[in-house]
Amino acid sequence: MKYLLNSLLTAIALATAASAQRTSIGDPSMNTQVIAGTNLDVRIDLQPTTSNVDQVGIAIGLQSCQPEQCFPPDQVLGTLLYKGAYDPQYSSEASSLPPHQNFSVYIPEDFPRGNAILGLVHLGLVGAGYLSVFDTYNITVDVVDNYYY
Repeated sequence: MKYLLNSLLTAIALATAASAQRTSIGDPSMNTQVIAGTNLDVRIDLQPTTSNVDQVGIAIGLQSCQPEQCFPPDQVLGTLLYKGAYDPQYSSEASSLPPHQNFSVYIPEDFPRGNAILGLVHLGLVGAGYLSVFDTYNITVDVVDNYYY
């Protein structure tokens, strides 16, 4: 019984630590217009935690929602805009922000115009046992032509 209780408490502690490792897209905001054929600045935020975390990496993708059908980023990322390292830091210029990292990604000129999902996939390892943490996040954006701006 004691072993079962200890195992249960350990599992709860690990799950709590893992759930605290959520990433999100801090910028751009929901429903932002993004211009095809240009670079887009994307800020990826990490929820602050006291747990020891090794960041494995992230992937950022853009998925057209034409005709009004998109899939969650844990199923489909669409056009891959970035894949690689993720090293979130606090910023002295923006002390109110959580740990984050900025990325400049290129929106392809031939990307379909209209509603799209900007998706994020994150993988991290938590604690001494390296519990894997996989999370996703997405926002809706509107892809527009360059001649509007």
